[in-house]
Amino acid sequence: MSNFFYSNVKSFVLRSGRVTSAQKRALQDYSEFFCVPFSKKEISLEKIFGNSNPIVLDIGFGMGHEIIDFSLKNTTKNVLGIEMYKPAIGNLLKNIYEKNIKNIKIIEYDAYCVLNKMIPDESINEIHIYFPDPWPKKKHFKRRLLNIGFAEIIARKLKNSGEIKCATDNSNYAEQIMSVLGKQKYLQNMNDRYGQRPKDRIISKFEQKAFDNHTTVYEIFFQRLN
Repeated sequence: MSNFFYSNVKSFVLRSGRVTSAQKRALQDYSEFFCVPFSKKEISLEKIFGNSNPIVLDIGFGMGHEIIDFSLKNTTKNVLGIEMYKPAIGNLLKNIYEKNIKNIKIIEYDAYCVLNKMIPDESINEIHIYFPDPWPKKKHFKRRLLNIGFAEIIARKLKNSGEIKCATDNSNYAEQIMSVLGKQKYLQNMNDRYGQRPKDRIISKFEQKAFDNHTTVYEIFFQRLN
């Protein structure tokens, strides 16, 4: 059994950004409808969404622009977002309500623990991890989300033919992601190396910053093939 739940090494730092009055209202008014409480027991994804549509897991959705855009473009897919940042969750809840989005649920907790405890094996159709914190200093590499242990977890949670889509503008982190995913028995890189940017993915502020700085964005696409 993995010891991630008890680990002192975290892949996140809780930022102290200000929660706006609109985000605070959204957290108060809509959390009970769209947020799933953390549990140490596996959940029924079909039950929380009320249907058996394909499940997309979005890990670290930030302020929510990509997850909102994806959900509106893919109404026949259920999207489960994992995030720790209160303003981001408030912002997403506000948009879910205003845009009448029916296919998003949110879990506010550490992704390691959520996947280990709550998500059944072979239950996820897609996993999106876009621009995770690169922790660029060598002494902080251990905090990176996508390490060998986490790669083992997400490979186990995917259904056969399930997909992992990642993007980062940190070359060292890109190499690490390629390495740890490539070591998983059932995962196969669907490109020769890195892929092309998906045309239907909205440009986030992190990606736009990379473009403005003429920094390469590395697109990574693996698939589980039993």
